[in-house]
Amino acid sequence: MTQDVKPGTRAYDNRNRSAQARRTRRRVVDAARRLCVRDGYAATTIQALADEAGVSVQTVYAAFGSKLEVLRQLFDISIAGDDADVALADRPEWRAWQSEQHVDDILASFAQANRAVCERTADVVGVVGAAADSHPEIARMWEQAEAARYEDQRALADHLAHHELLRPDLTRQQAADIVWTLAGPGPYTDLVRRRGWRGSEYEHWLTRQLHCALCRE
Repeated sequence: MTQDVKPGTRAYDNRNRSAQARRTRRRVVDAARRLCVRDGYAATTIQALADEAGVSVQTVYAAFGSKLEVLRQLFDISIAGDDADVALADRPEWRAWQSEQHVDDILASFAQANRAVCERTADVVGVVGAAADSHPEIARMWEQAEAARYEDQRALADHLAHHELLRPDLTRQQAADIVWTLAGPGPYTDLVRRRGWRGSEYEHWLTRQLHCALCRE
């Protein structure tokens, strides 16, 4: 005799399995962060990822398909802040600067949001950058990420231009290039990771540099 299963029970079971799968993927991604930062991408094997995450090799392959995809998802989560399917440009914490009215507040809010991204991505950027030299597929991933970062950050230049806050001797393209350069991972890594600046000092520096480089007197 077949036992009836209520539809609500099936829905609950599906949600439970989905949540469990998401937790498993996150454990693997967290393991990848630890191992790739410590040992490098090339030296981090699927077996090592599975052991570190406390899952089987088959589970890693079932969830990601390849080590490259693990790195890709680690990079994406580091940029966005979590594994929700929401682009950085659409997240309230990134868009907050767009609601500010005064130029100083716009730039300070942008610098705060950018600092948060840099803090999350600094270690992973190092991993991806080092691996890109010998892995063409990772080099392409890096190029795509940099192109996306350019579009996310050029929004500041467009915003300043739209509100007539941009220096008259700058084109929007030039302003976007300046934002992309100053707000990139390089200055953060150099100042905070290598020279020992506090995050708040970097944030204040970025605010000042953006104001001097972009804005009307």
